[in-house]
Amino acid sequence: ALAGQQLSSAAPQWAVGGAVGVPGAIGLVTVGVTGTRVAPGRIGFDFAAGTLVQALMNGRLPLGLRAGGALPVTISENTYLVPSAGVSAVMVYNESRFDSSVGLNTGLAVLFLTPGSYGFRVGLTRHAFPKVRGGLMLFEMGVVKSGPRAPADRR
Repeated sequence: ALAGQQLSSAAPQWAVGGAVGVPGAIGLVTVGVTGTRVAPGRIGFDFAAGTLVQALMNGRLPLGLRAGGALPVTISENTYLVPSAGVSAVMVYNESRFDSSVGLNTGLAVLFLTPGSYGFRVGLTRHAFPKVRGGLMLFEMGVVKSGPRAPADRR
């Protein structure tokens, strides 16, 4: 019971920042933004938006989106293990044509945060799309800015 009380006693905060990723394909790089509502022991909103660098360089406009829930678990005072699950979407504009696909994702990240300062996020997400056999794994890492913890009465 005490451990559960400790998990839910920290006030919520946002962790938002940039990320660089490596999808399952060798030699590809993604860049984007991620955000997680960190309320230990409580489900919070988790999102990401990014693009594939090599596709941009080849005249395509790709956009990947991820949104869903995350359940941060306190590992130590400012370190959180963050499992997540949600919906993924990929859209590509290519030569006057727009293609898209929607799927599901599951992920696991670690957040190292100092309230009101900068931190670090590293994570691995599996995206499952109907047209992609076996899904797609994406490893990401980046710097995040964490907001000050909200007053306890505003959780």
